[in-house]
Amino acid sequence: MLQSLRIRNYALIQQADIDLQSGFTAITGETGAGKSILLEALSLVLGARANYQSIRYGENKCYVELEASYQSSEIEELLKAWELDSAETILLRRELNSSKRSRAFINDTPVTLQQLTEVGRKLVDLHGQQENIALQTSGYQIQQLDHFATNEGLVTDYQQCFKHWKSLVRQKAEMEARAEQLRKDKDYFAFQFNELEEAKLDAEEYNSLEDQLGQLEHAEEIQGTISQAVQLMDDAESGLLEQLRRVEHLLSDVSRYSTDINSLKERAGSCSIELRDILAELEDVASKTEADPQQLEFLRDRMDTYNKLLHKHGLSELEELIQLRDSFDEKLRAAENFEEDQAAISEAVTKSREELDTFGQKLSANRQKAAVQFGKHLTAQIRELGMPKGCVEVKVSRGEEARADGFDEVVFLFNANASEPLVPLANVASGGEISRVMLAIKSLNQSVSGDFTVIFDEIDTGVSGEVAAQIGKLMKSIGAKSQVIAVTHLPGVASKADVHLKVFKTDQNGTVVSNARYISQDERVEELASMFSGDARSEAALESARTMLGD
Repeated sequence: MLQSLRIRNYALIQQADIDLQSGFTAITGETGAGKSILLEALSLVLGARANYQSIRYGENKCYVELEASYQSSEIEELLKAWELDSAETILLRRELNSSKRSRAFINDTPVTLQQLTEVGRKLVDLHGQQENIALQTSGYQIQQLDHFATNEGLVTDYQQCFKHWKSLVRQKAEMEARAEQLRKDKDYFAFQFNELEEAKLDAEEYNSLEDQLGQLEHAEEIQGTISQAVQLMDDAESGLLEQLRRVEHLLSDVSRYSTDINSLKERAGSCSIELRDILAELEDVASKTEADPQQLEFLRDRMDTYNKLLHKHGLSELEELIQLRDSFDEKLRAAENFEEDQAAISEAVTKSREELDTFGQKLSANRQKAAVQFGKHLTAQIRELGMPKGCVEVKVSRGEEARADGFDEVVFLFNANASEPLVPLANVASGGEISRVMLAIKSLNQSVSGDFTVIFDEIDTGVSGEVAAQIGKLMKSIGAKSQVIAVTHLPGVASKADVHLKVFKTDQNGTVVSNARYISQDERVEELASMFSGDARSEAALESARTMLGD
């Protein structure tokens, strides 16, 4: 229940402090007195779009505060999730400043506008003329039927599943769009990889190719040179080995006389051993170095293969070419995995759609079952509101296409006279009839939801006389269990209120300001009389007002 409303510098309202009452509160006042401004301010603190032109002229900022008591576990869960303080009451605050910035608070803690709006919707059901228009749409009619059928939990489950399914469908469509290009890329990757794979790239082989080619291309030259070197080293008369052997023999004759000479003799022996090793290795190289045209051609082909691939891909190092081959291999594997992912996403879409169908069938069954009773209750209610022959029927038809609110098309069929066929509410109902159907729905919502606050902004538009009195009685009936606040121009409605709040304008130092106050019983007589005839002093109007209040 709303407990207090504080407004500062909002449009014509300089300062207003209103303690809100339980039961049914009627708000009246002359045209232009500020009734709409009062509701706009209330809408603002409940999360409505900010209108910075509403900041009172000459002021830098305005704010609206709303304090309310609540017993909603949903609100308590939200406060806990947002790590906000909770108490027996909740305080909402909205500030606008001249630099076009908006700030929102819950229990004096800054919050997002979305958070403020979410809490506001759970505290108040604010009805305006735009909701009368919404009533004529299928989406709004589905919402009202679901509320009557207490489908909220099932709707939440369905909508979560619907979002998941739509997300999977989008992913599948994106993957299918990429599939054709990927198929083309896959052929390219496969060709490039196969070419590199067939080349049998080998870093060790590549590094030795140049040396092998050098040996084979100069085999005769190498053999001739080695032959000369062997002859110089191993000639029996003048070869290096023979000469060194002689030096060693000469030194050995006198080595016993000097340790230095003996050391030199040993070093000469070591040189002789090293020369024999060199000779052996030269002979080994000579034996392996033979002219082999076929091997030479093979090596040249291999080097040509490497060079062509490096040139083709604009690379200079074999390691880069090997990395390129491996990258093509990875892309091919990724393409294969993509096909597997496609299969997996298709399976996920099918599974999600089956789950969605299950929720949708449950939702449709609940709606079909509730639609009959909903139509009967609405019919009974509108007949009490001045349409004795009126009839409402709620038609539910299931379609195959999944939507955010289910598979069903919901249509409120209506006629005001029993002799006429039922047709969609949007096609035949007048403004006054729409208002009464809406009020009937709000009354049924109260019986389903229990305690809540509902605010009506001129829901009685287009009616008068006895119908207005019936609307007032219904609001009073709702107010017996819930808090009802209604802006009205009809004395028949205002007279049924438990308390009466009058909005008025005054001149303060040459500035027009709006304010509101509760009026006494005698003042209510005068207010109702002025609503009758515009002349609160007319005895006939006063008598009518007294009669209404007495009733």
